[in-house]
Amino acid sequence: MLLRILAFSCCCALALVACERPPPAAIGIAVVPFESLSPDKENAFFADGVYDGVSTKLAKLANLKVISHNSVAKYRGTRNTQEIGRALNFAYVLEGSVRKETSSIHLSAQLIDTRTDAHVWAQEYDRDLSDVWALQGEVAQKVADQLLLRSSAK
Repeated sequence: MLLRILAFSCCCALALVACERPPPAAIGIAVVPFESLSPDKENAFFADGVYDGVSTKLAKLANLKVISHNSVAKYRGTRNTQEIGRALNFAYVLEGSVRKETSSIHLSAQLIDTRTDAHVWAQEYDRDLSDVWALQGEVAQKVADQLLLRSSAK
């Protein structure tokens, strides 16, 4: 009888521990507004649109937490990613720059680990302006792949 009580108690304790275990933590990233490298001031709006598209596409990916635009807006032009990471409590920052020409776009993006200030991933793209939507999705997917790869390696 004592053995049955012990077995029952152990099962209840295991069930309780399993119920109390939090879900896996989401991987987090802060996407800072992209810098416009175009001489025309109107292109700053274009750079903001590209940044917004990449950020939105990242936010749609499962198990990926993207900090809000309002929280990162004050870091526009800030180069110290470790400071951004500490302030927002995020391990990764995506920064980039955009240059729009008449019919083309040049985009540079860098994923940085704020704990070490090391580049995790960086890529430059030169595309036709009509491919901007696909480019936003491609950048978001590449960044997500890197983050998920890093999280599964832990």
